[in-house]
Amino acid sequence: MEKLKKNETAKRKTEEKLISEATKRLKKAIEIGDLTEATVAHSMLEGAKKVRGEIKTTSGHLSTVQKSVDKRKSSVIYRVISKLKQKK
Repeated sequence: MEKLKKNETAKRKTEEKLISEATKRLKKAIEIGDLTEATVAHSMLEGAKKVRGEIKTTSGHLSTVQKSVDKRKSSVIYRVISKLKQKK
């Protein structure tokens, strides 16, 4: 689970860098009228959009796994407490 969290964090940083760099490039391309550079910036933004989708998928998976872990943990705690009460 920690590995998934680290992967999600890395993807978020990648997305931020792509958006930041693409924005700078697009702004510069518009200022000088460079269609090729604008196309590159657009592709970078599309890549960031794809990464964002991957983040959403990973985040949903992490949430599901965490809920499952919490449920199991509660169940184990309940059983331990019940057994301790029975011994008294």
